[in-house]
Amino acid sequence: MINYSDEQLSAFLDNVLSPNEYQQCAKDISASTDLQQRVSALRAADEIARDYFKHVDEQADNNALIDLINSAPSMNSATSATNKVVTLPTKKTLLTRITSLAVAASVLFAVGALWRNVSITSPYAQERVLLSELSSGEIHSYDNSRAELVQSWRTSNGEICRELMLHRAEGSNTIIGCWHNYGWEITTLDNDTADYQPASSNDVTFGAERLTPEEERRWLEQH
Repeated sequence: MINYSDEQLSAFLDNVLSPNEYQQCAKDISASTDLQQRVSALRAADEIARDYFKHVDEQADNNALIDLINSAPSMNSATSATNKVVTLPTKKTLLTRITSLAVAASVLFAVGALWRNVSITSPYAQERVLLSELSSGEIHSYDNSRAELVQSWRTSNGEICRELMLHRAEGSNTIIGCWHNYGWEITTLDNDTADYQPASSNDVTFGAERLTPEEERRWLEQH
């Protein structure tokens, strides 16, 4: 088996490997618990980075940028004085911390720690755990919310998807999680909109085969 670096596993997650490399990597990951744990840790780190920088972009403050430019030291030259070069904050520090987090998460996995016990904030973190644990028909209450696992099915391309309905004080919505590259890809449906349709009538289930309770149980045990 190839000794994969974090860069190679990240390339696998980003789907930038050649077809042959991707197939070989997927085969090796499916056969190695250690590689599966590293892929999960890298995926979590990527989610944290995306969430952080999205928040930074949404909270951008033009006045703060103007103040930073105006506070830069002036040069003696008249030309230099009108062409200030300001060193802006970079993402290097955060990315270093994220890399450290991914390595730390891999170590925790290696000693048998459960991922759900690692304190990481990411979108739908709790819901991803429920998608991996609940059987169809089960209901779980948490954080002033109630989650119901509605159904599981296999898509026409072989992926397993699950429907989780969430009920909160402010309203209800449905999460569709599809298992891809050893993690849940999440799609949300707003139940409160006038044009809402249940997942059973949505395109995501087109050509799908609903899992029997036994098939669902076996899949959950293997993942």
